Amino acid sequence: MIDPGSFGLMNWNSSLGKRLIECEFGGPLENLAVNHRLGCQSLMVWGAFCAAMQVPLVFLNGQMTSTKMVQQVYWPGLLPFIAWMEQAPWICGFHRLLLMEDNAPIHMARASTNWQNRHDIIRLNWQAHSPYLNPIESVWKAMKSQISKLYQPQMVEEL
Repeated sequence: MIDPGSFGLMNWNSSLGKRLIECEFGGPLENLAVNHRLGCQSLMVWGAFCAAMQVPLVFLNGQMTSTKMVQQVYWPGLLPFIAWMEQAPWICGFHRLLLMEDNAPIHMARASTNWQNRHDIIRLNWQAHSPYLNPIESVWKAMKSQISKLYQPQMVEEL
């Protein structure tokens, strides 16, 4: 499973405004909660795992495009992961990588798909708007929870 995740900081002095609507999956709609956020700085990271194997996080710089996805994620993160799996297929229980990404435009754009095709990567057909089916979303949630329990970062660099 691979995916970029966002780790955010609250910036109450920002002029940007966001409303976040939260509800536990499957919970009653009366439990909806609206959180008002007045801007948020965030740090985007990319990660991947397969059974007992996980790759080092890749920290992403700036606004992501499909070209940056190839340069900052696929080459330094995904390709070494694939090479490792080819050397030790018994760890993950299969001999071929099946790429599981959501249908974000940067994942579906020509630069990303061309790179995947050149490296003979098979993509899993993915339901749009289905984060609960992606196991790495639970990993991101656990990481965010641990970070918030350990300390309250005030700057993106502290994350």
